[in-house]
Amino acid sequence: MSGFPHIALTSGTYRGTISGLPAECGYSSRHRVLKDYMARFGETPRETLRAHKP
Repeated sequence: MSGFPHIALTSGTYRGTISGLPAECGYSSRHRVLKDYMARFGETPRETLRAHKP
């Protein structure tokens, strides 16, 4: 998993939904992206988004 989802969520530039994030990153399964995201960043995309709201 590239840093794209994390960068997009922390920069405030991502205007999609959390459920749309896997498709943006090329994943077909949202469960797989959640597992990979948590392994890489130690938090869920929702937690990242909440922590970096503009």
